[in-house]
Amino acid sequence: DYLPPTPGWRALHARRLSQIALLPASDPSSKYNAYMSAVHSAFVAPNFTEYGWALARAPDELVDALSARLLSQLELHDDDPSSVPIEGYDHDVSGEYPLQYPLLIPNSHLNSRALEELLPLHEAWAHVPLIGNNAYGLRVYRNRSNLQMHVDESSTHVVSSILHVGHDARPDSEPWPLVLEDFKGNTNEIYLEKGDMLFYESSKCFHGRPKRFRGEWYSSLFVHYYPEGWEGDML
Repeated sequence: DYLPPTPGWRALHARRLSQIALLPASDPSSKYNAYMSAVHSAFVAPNFTEYGWALARAPDELVDALSARLLSQLELHDDDPSSVPIEGYDHDVSGEYPLQYPLLIPNSHLNSRALEELLPLHEAWAHVPLIGNNAYGLRVYRNRSNLQMHVDESSTHVVSSILHVGHDARPDSEPWPLVLEDFKGNTNEIYLEKGDMLFYESSKCFHGRPKRFRGEWYSSLFVHYYPEGWEGDML
């Protein structure tokens, strides 16, 4: 049966599976991957919360430290673009970002701090003891970025959050929503401000930013945990 067995979740995935069935047979690999992602999300992976997402505020001192790191690195990038890595050099993101790749600001010390400091908040939300997998970022999206709808790695990215560190304040920049499907069958557009932290069950709820970003930069930290005793690679 569907997990969870709510009418909205059933309807959402019944529609997705019918759409996948219409994909052309000329690309069997893409069709298979889409089908497996949908089946895992709809039927296999357990849910830990009622809705699959929630909003909170991150600790101010952590946000301030991340923001300072972000702004200092953006200044370096303005002076010398080669000083800040491009994410595509780290791993292949060509399937996720059709146009300009994000910047990836090295941030290991603050990432480790965030993974440890935010653990109790994620455990309180998911109501299970968790193990930290990684905090990834700072990712800096650039003008005309977009992110296809997807689910994350089921073995490690189970209870996650997006901590929004900041975005440019140009008057012609547009708000950029995260789109997320929840366990009630709703498709939500969520607008984050600096210091907002979006909890989400990232290997179960399809999410992305399909609308193109119109602005100079937009930066977040991605934090991932999995439950103690989790055997996600066996699901």
